[in-house]
Amino acid sequence: REIPFGFTWKFDGADADFTLKRRVGHCTPKSELFSQLLRSAGFPDARVVGVKIPNNVLHGYGAFPDTLHHTFVEVTVEGRSC
Repeated sequence: REIPFGFTWKFDGADADFTLKRRVGHCTPKSELFSQLLRSAGFPDARVVGVKIPNNVLHGYGAFPDTLHHTFVEVTVEGRSC
C-alpha cells in the first residue's frame, strides 16, 4: 500500500515501525522503512543516503531555507548500485 507524503510530530526521528503504523512520512522516515524492508528481503547493504540541495533548485515552488536535506535509499542489485 502507498504511504503518502506528510510530516509527523517525530519528523526525522520517525523509525520504520512508526512510519508503517502511521502510514505517512516524508523522505527520511520513508527511506528508513524502505531500507529495512530491502534488508529483510535479502539486500543487506540497503542504506539511507542523504544529500544537500541548494534552494535555487526549487525556484518557483515557494520559500525554502538556503539548503534542504533529502534522503533516499541506495542498494546493490546484481553488482550494480541502484
